[in-house]
Order: sequence, then C-alpha cells, then structure tokens
Amino acid sequence: MIKTIAGVSVGIIAISFAAIFIRLCDDVPSLMIATYRLTLSSIILLCIAKGRGIPFTGYKASSYFYMVLLAVVPQLIGHTAINWALKHLKTSMVAITILGEPIGASILAYVIFHEKIGSFQGVGIVLIFLTIIVASRKGKK
Repeated sequence: MIKTIAGVSVGIIAISFAAIFIRLCDDVPSLMIATYRLTLSSIILLCIAKGRGIPFTGYKASSYFYMVLLAVVPQLIGHTAINWALKHLKTSMVAITILGEPIGASILAYVIFHEKIGSFQGVGIVLIFLTIIVASRKGKK
C-alpha cells in the first residue's frame, strides 16, 4: 500500500512539475524540457541505486534489453508526448488522459501475459474511458 501511495505521489508531482514548467516557459521546446527532466531523474536514480548498493552489472543480456525498452518507450516517447500535449491541450485534459495509461497496461497484460481482468477492474476501465471521452470534448486550448 505504501508503494502504491508513493508511486501515485511521484506521478502527481511529476505531472505537476511538467505543467508548471510548461506554463512558465511556453516557448521552451518539449524536447528540451524532457532532456532536463530525464537527466535530473537519471542522476537522482543513479545516486539512490549507488547508495543502496544496487549493482549496475551482472545481469542477463535480456534484462539489459528490457531496461533499454523501459527507458525508451515510457520515458522518452511517453513523457515527451505528455510535454507536447501540455503545450497544445488544457492541462486538465492531459491529466485526465493520463488516467488511460492503466487501461493500456491492463489490455497489454491481458493479451501478452494472459492476465485476468476482474469485474472491478472492468468497471474501472469503462469509467475511466468514459471520463476521458467526456473530458475530451472540451480539451482543446
């Protein structure tokens, strides 16, 4: 439960930081914002890993492949897309649309890993999807 709260808190802080930064620096390119943010977060994560004694070597080649995928897809592509969207859509619309990420993750888990989607999860998926549709009708700047 604590990890879930911490994860949600970090997500809220990250999107708030991006929204504030983009509002203050309207003429700053999204790629520059992503570069600064990803560099800072990488340095922080490296320091935490080093401080906790987590090794950087000795993993299987497939593990390194998946680490690179995790860096490229959600970080570079996903978060840079969020920065871009914050310049072209209302901040509230971007925040609501980000709620769709668990829907995509659930569908991928179902297709790839044959995970089951329970009735509560199904209701949640439908509610989030409907919320995104309703909010998107007034999402342009």
